[in-house]
Amino acid sequence: MTVVLDDDGTNGLLSWRHHFVPDLWNRVLPDGLLDDGELPAGTEAREVEEETSYRPRAVEHPVTFEPMAGTVRSAFPRARRRAGRRSD
Repeated sequence: MTVVLDDDGTNGLLSWRHHFVPDLWNRVLPDGLLDDGELPAGTEAREVEEETSYRPRAVEHPVTFEPMAGTVRSAFPRARRRAGRRSD
């Protein structure tokens, strides 16, 4: 999971996403799993861009936690976004 903040650190970016199993729409933080050989900061930057079209300027790693009872290890970095969407 990644918390994407504006430059002031006062507003966060959430996606509006449908979860198929519970058939529920909800606001979510960008997240994803590490690819083989990928560092956590690279994963989070990639996932933020894939899911929101924003490219983080910087990624910080304040905490790691076990969100699924030990089945997945997730980094929880904080990313700051650029002012605009990517152009490609």
